[in-house]
Amino acid sequence: MLNREGQNSTFLGNGIAIPHGTTDTRDLVKQTGVAVHHFPNGVDWGDGNVAYVAIGIAAKSDEHLGILKQLTKILSADGVEQKLKQAKSEKDIISLLNGDVQLEADFDASLIQLNFPASDMVQMAAVAGGLLKNTGGAGAEFVADLVTKSPTHLGKGLWLVSSDKAVTRTGMAFVSTINQCDLDGTPVQG
Repeated sequence: MLNREGQNSTFLGNGIAIPHGTTDTRDLVKQTGVAVHHFPNGVDWGDGNVAYVAIGIAAKSDEHLGILKQLTKILSADGVEQKLKQAKSEKDIISLLNGDVQLEADFDASLIQLNFPASDMVQMAAVAGGLLKNTGGAGAEFVADLVTKSPTHLGKGLWLVSSDKAVTRTGMAFVSTINQCDLDGTPVQG
């Protein structure tokens, strides 16, 4: 897990981090498992990021992708970080992570760009940032910060990159590329 953290931060945003191992150490995992740790006062996750919940993942293969898929649903929702800070019980945290608590984020057809002719992740991040900026949910500083972030691979060519700079409303954009490209040897599709 420390080696993976050294490659790219596993901080996702909104007070959530997902520490996990590297693919070359999967053979060391005896059984796929997940551990959730709550830090009510926050933990410095580096680069000025504060984590209130860390979801440790040990996976033998791709069983953990469902967890990551669920996290992406609640990751950028308005108020999730504050709700994680204020969580008083395991039930509160489980409800938040399961999406049982209603959280809101901008996401509609105007925030989706399919088959963009991008040749790398920076272009895709810039387009996604531009879509969010165009809705009025973020400023130019957001886009500039977004393209400097190290994305997190979610599996099957999907990547997540986020920023909280100059954000006025929580939102999510999705961009896919028509071109074949990769990031550090791993395919990028969206």
